[in-house]
Amino acid sequence: MAISGYQPEDGDLADINVTPLVDVVLVLLVIFMVTAPAIAKRGLAFQEPQTVSGTRVPTSLEVTIDQERAIFVDGRPARDLGDVQDQVTAAVAANPELKALITADVRVPHGDVMALIDAIQLAGVKKFAFASKLKKPAKAGGD
Repeated sequence: MAISGYQPEDGDLADINVTPLVDVVLVLLVIFMVTAPAIAKRGLAFQEPQTVSGTRVPTSLEVTIDQERAIFVDGRPARDLGDVQDQVTAAVAANPELKALITADVRVPHGDVMALIDAIQLAGVKKFAFASKLKKPAKAGGD
């Protein structure tokens, strides 16, 4: 009668099950993909202007200027407006129908925001929007 079991003289163990390892790695990958944009945006310190009206705009490019006037294109820092224009031009080359969302801190001078808009438009972006936080409208009637 033959008894099956571990027999060291058979050689190396060739049946290693990697399915659980692949499952764990894929779950971790999905978690990092979902949380990375939130972590990257949280790292930029700026105060958005507040508005009463507005709608969510689907965009594929986000340009941010913070209170120290540092500029970020999709979370990547830009050295100056020329670098912004280069990064946006590369993005427009990949997607000609690109829409940009401009997020500026309320303490950034108007002239700096206008210069940023010019750089984005010169790079080929035809449509853009400004980000703001929605606030509740004031009640009519003086309550």
